[in-house]
Amino acid sequence: MAEPETSGKSWWSTMPGLLTALAGTITAVGGLVAILSQSGLIGAKSGAKPDAGASTAGKSVEPVGATTPQAVATQSSPGAVLTGASASANGAAAASVARSPAEVLAGLKAHDFKGLAVTHKDGSVVALAPGAEVAGAALPLSNGQSVQFERIVAVEIEQPWDGSVTLTLTNGQKLATRLNDYNLYGKNDLGPYRELLSNLRRIDFIR
Repeated sequence: MAEPETSGKSWWSTMPGLLTALAGTITAVGGLVAILSQSGLIGAKSGAKPDAGASTAGKSVEPVGATTPQAVATQSSPGAVLTGASASANGAAAASVARSPAEVLAGLKAHDFKGLAVTHKDGSVVALAPGAEVAGAALPLSNGQSVQFERIVAVEIEQPWDGSVTLTLTNGQKLATRLNDYNLYGKNDLGPYRELLSNLRRIDFIR
């Protein structure tokens, strides 16, 4: 019986051999592409930033020692709680954009806010409704005198606290004086507010 003529043919020239070789080549090339892509040598550049809008979308509108920083710290509501580092206004979470106390104050004024902007010594700012009190609607001085709130534009409090303050009055006069450590009482949409003057850096009366 004659034997099949297979001795002269190479294994590579058979169909199973070709398919096996092709599969091995594809696997090797695919692995190489994956490695190069992960290392940043091919595909998107490593410096490319992801689209900010594609990630978590922060709810509209800034914090007083709250959880997340606010992009918008200019609520017209007297209950807005604002800050240069963190805040929540009317219970809404904020986008992560830190704002300085000066920027928060400017934003409040630009949005016709009426009330008090209280800057704490840590830089956070809280907005209070009109009607806040220390000794009624007056600021008692350590010498026994007092200045009515209606005459005050701003109170700058020295930190660290030693009682030294500078009052800016509505007539433009600046008065350097001293205070005892009283509580400032007020309210906003989040409820009652109370803080010692020694924990504050500045009080702005926005009318």
